[in-house]
Amino acid sequence: MMRILFVLIAAAVITFGAIFTGNYLLRKVADAEMMIESGETDEGSDDEYTPSAPSGKNYDSPDVFGASLILADCKSEDEAVLAVNTLAQSYDTILLHINDSEGMLTYTSPALCQLNRMPSPEENPQFRLFASAAAAVKAQNKRLCVLLTPNFTSSDLESAALSDGTLISELALYGVDEVLVDFPENLTLSNKVAESLYDYIVSARRITKNVCPIGVLLSYEHYLDNHEIMEMETIADAASFLAIRFSADEGTPMGSFYRKVSSTLTTLLGSFNVYNMRILLDGSNKLLAAAYEACNDAGMGNICFMSGIIPGDLEHFDQSEDSTDTEISEKPQTIDPSDNTNPYSFVPETEAETEVPYVPQQPEEQPSGETPWY
Repeated sequence: MMRILFVLIAAAVITFGAIFTGNYLLRKVADAEMMIESGETDEGSDDEYTPSAPSGKNYDSPDVFGASLILADCKSEDEAVLAVNTLAQSYDTILLHINDSEGMLTYTSPALCQLNRMPSPEENPQFRLFASAAAAVKAQNKRLCVLLTPNFTSSDLESAALSDGTLISELALYGVDEVLVDFPENLTLSNKVAESLYDYIVSARRITKNVCPIGVLLSYEHYLDNHEIMEMETIADAASFLAIRFSADEGTPMGSFYRKVSSTLTTLLGSFNVYNMRILLDGSNKLLAAAYEACNDAGMGNICFMSGIIPGDLEHFDQSEDSTDTEISEKPQTIDPSDNTNPYSFVPETEAETEVPYVPQQPEEQPSGETPWY
């Protein structure tokens, strides 16, 4: 009898223990599912990365004063290192261009070779050139930024983000502090394209586990287009920081480019204050000098040149040399850091008005013997 009673008690204990343990495990599973759905994990951002929406000047990129080194123009490692050391005397940031004019990488990436299950070449002089230039920048204790032409196609975002994310992870191993993704100036920024860009950037940042900030560079026309306001906000939500490009053809008059830059800076006051946008200036040395003068007159910093121009050449902007343009009589509005204007409350862009002096008309000479009517 005692044996039967003991067996019954043991069975009851085991049953209730199993029920308790099962309920505990179910609660743990439910909690884990909720954490996954909310983007939280025990390992933080290692498993999932979701960029937060911007709120004021909270971006990863500081103000810079930089110039560019175009790797495609360097014929040797020594030439690249010498160019870096020269630029480092005047600038705090060096922007390396790792794509050629066709958007192709100037070197064979070992990381991309591994991703595509291809052997990495034993002799890879162009990659060593990049590595030497990057090492020279870090040896000078300067900020290293890379300008990247994206492998972006809306038809295959996953593959594009995977390849570019892999490349960015490799760049970070060589000391790159940030990557600036350069989208085409003629990009049509529709709502669908903006959403594709958002997915591409978020995917790339997740793949890289946010090893370095990823900024987005777009032409100034996109920022001025009132029809693209929502699209720009979508991209801003994904990027670490925003950058604006001013460029002009060789034949553009200096005064015209000056006015274009200064007018745009005045129109986008709110955007610069909220998003701390970086300014990229592109063009001949004379045009760069004109654009740089416009930025200085507007009280703007955070500038990087798309060439290796030396600061001495930036002092050569003389409006009197520009005979095809009218003299600029007023300086652009200076940016007030305390201005919290809505960045997308745009003022329609207008051409700078030139004051025409009033010259009174002389009365027509009357024939002899006649009295004027007045």
